[in-house]
Amino acid sequence: MKKQSEQPISTVADLLLHAYTIEREASDRYLLLGDQMSAHNNPVIADLFYRLATIEGRHADEIKSRMQGMAIPERKPWTFQWLTPESPEAADITEAHYLMKPYHALKLALMGEEQAHRFFSAVAEHSRDPELRRLAEEFAGEELSHIEMVEKLLAEHPEPGPDWDYDADPPAVVD
Repeated sequence: MKKQSEQPISTVADLLLHAYTIEREASDRYLLLGDQMSAHNNPVIADLFYRLATIEGRHADEIKSRMQGMAIPERKPWTFQWLTPESPEAADITEAHYLMKPYHALKLALMGEEQAHRFFSAVAEHSRDPELRRLAEEFAGEELSHIEMVEKLLAEHPEPGPDWDYDADPPAVVD
């Protein structure tokens, strides 16, 4: 777990900055994963990641519109209050596999949604400012609805068997 910086989230503007960053980084990560899956000729998963990127991008745009007219603080990347080493909703790129199935992509998405929910819940729990707490609870509730959406999609895509990553013609590794 990342050490908390000296700048806790204490204003609505700072929470909005964190929320915007979470959604933007999630969108960017899904775009990257989509591009990787496309390059590896896995179009089903590429399309799924591109759809997730679009959803997260819309959330980022919604939050950015809420920030209009506010004095948004500037933060260095290392001063964000993540509970994890990276932005909470950014999918763990090390879990990607060129033969991954929808189940695996959705598990990555679920992990990100759960981490974002924990993040906003922790902000709400530790905030003394009623408006900051209310907004953090709102964002936590949105993440909870995203968790439910991903869980429904997961129910449609059961876990593949143990040979899901078998490749009769694996990529060549050149030393």
